[in-house]
Amino acid sequence: MLDTILSIFGIGGEKKPNFAALNPDDVDGYYRASHEIDQAERESPEALKATYARYGLKNEDHWDEVRGAFAMRHKNNPDFAFGAARVGLEVQIKDMAAKSYAFPMNVLDPVDGVTLDRLAYIVASAEAAGPSAYAQFGLDPARFERIQSEWSSRMSASADPFSANILSSQYHVYLLQARGVVSRGGAAF
Repeated sequence: MLDTILSIFGIGGEKKPNFAALNPDDVDGYYRASHEIDQAERESPEALKATYARYGLKNEDHWDEVRGAFAMRHKNNPDFAFGAARVGLEVQIKDMAAKSYAFPMNVLDPVDGVTLDRLAYIVASAEAAGPSAYAQFGLDPARFERIQSEWSSRMSASADPFSANILSSQYHVYLLQARGVVSRGGAAF
């Protein structure tokens, strides 16, 4: 209690960030929890209470504190910005599969270790710095071209049209995010 009063007046040590039962380094896990909490809020107070308990949260104020801790920990991490979109896409695909659409589940598998959001970040980096940017991602131009070609084929009209449309749309979201991160001098992830 005394620490709380002293912190109001800017006196005392720094408060340790509170991540509840979430792994502070698991960006996707954070966004999955956020999605589950959002869904539970819409369902019922009982569902929300059970979801809070699953993540070691006491209440909405505690969840707000955890969200703030994640935001501070990852404020300079470009992967944090991509995490929300990445988990959103994952949830969308699972929802479609639950509704009987046979979404090709391997369509999100990385190509030679490069996920769709990372491809967008590499492209944005190369737009800003030229092909020499590939090296910071452990790629040479030929390997990058193979990776980009495979992703492009997954997003083309010759692929499953529905999944190609979703991937293409999501890629452009990632690319806009990546351009913003690169323009602010964000580090590679």
